[in-house]
Amino acid sequence: MNPNEAPRAFRPNRWGESTKIVVENNYFGECPGLYNTFELNCSVADGSKFNNNTFVPEASTHNFINLYQVDSGTEDKPVVIEIKDNVFECSTDTNPIRVACKGAPKNVEIHIEGNKYICENLDENYSGLFFIQPYNMDTEDLSGVTIYLKDNVIPENANLFYYYAKDGVDSKLITLNEELLPKVFIFEVDEDGNAGWKQLSILQYLSPYSKQKELDPLLAALEVTDDTDTTTPTDNTDNTDDTDGGETIPTGE
Repeated sequence: MNPNEAPRAFRPNRWGESTKIVVENNYFGECPGLYNTFELNCSVADGSKFNNNTFVPEASTHNFINLYQVDSGTEDKPVVIEIKDNVFECSTDTNPIRVACKGAPKNVEIHIEGNKYICENLDENYSGLFFIQPYNMDTEDLSGVTIYLKDNVIPENANLFYYYAKDGVDSKLITLNEELLPKVFIFEVDEDGNAGWKQLSILQYLSPYSKQKELDPLLAALEVTDDTDTTTPTDNTDNTDDTDGGETIPTGE
């Protein structure tokens, strides 16, 4: 993996090709001029991992990890991508993870677990552990993608995640259709000690910076639901975060 000539990002030189990416136990320090740390323009394959890494604010000026395309799996063998036990130190304009995904990938699991997100000078409308943004007009359907959140540590006033799209620019059909958006689950333990996965409504995490002509009536009609789903992730390893600082947000609220 090499930086392109203009230092915009690290990119695998495998446009659209199925590629297993493993990035573990690294320290990403100051890199002037780097826009995104990783732009994964390949099709990210099953078994790809970003684990046990540290990113400092100067590692890029935009996002650290960008998932632009992923392989499709099957019901019996989904594609599993891990982003676990990383430390993301961000500036106001930097986010740890973008989930974009061209096309309509199916049977994909993204496990975001045990990460520590640190951000000074938070923008409450923008800062989050990860965000979902369609890849221009190339994203058609993300309902085959499921994101699992567990034991992540974020600042008290930060968003767990948010959904961002610009009307007519970043999507075809999915902007206002939750049925075509990814499913997001968070692992939580209630007051009685019962543990399980809870599905979150993505449109409840809509960024105010999204530009939607139909946004106001949509939100006015939207009802908050706390549906519990029995979905079980393929990889459910308990990665307890034992780092100091920050606040564990068990409910995503």
